[in-house]
Amino acid sequence: MTKQYTNEEIKEETQKAVKRIFGDSLGFLDFDEPSRNHVYGSSGEQALCESIYTPEEDAGEWSPTSATIINHEHGIPGANNNTLIEAWFEVSDMLPDDYYVEQLNGAISAVYKLR
Repeated sequence: MTKQYTNEEIKEETQKAVKRIFGDSLGFLDFDEPSRNHVYGSSGEQALCESIYTPEEDAGEWSPTSATIINHEHGIPGANNNTLIEAWFEVSDMLPDDYYVEQLNGAISAVYKLR
């Protein structure tokens, strides 16, 4: 039986994957763990915590059926050119089986589970 993930777990997995793929450009020093305490060691850490959240935390209600929302307006790169599209494929590959990132518009992406 496949493990069932909570939205919170997928948010943390997404944060870790984004940190690993985009960490250099966001200024991270430690790639292993997402910030759990929201004490920011860098602007990248702040962007990670403020820009990747569950749909329950999403005031804009962009995608209530997703597992995670990614807001690109605070430093997390979007998939707006071929290099970044490939990077987001890498992020999707790092998520648990059956989860993937889909860009909804220039400012928002979401993580979904294949059905």
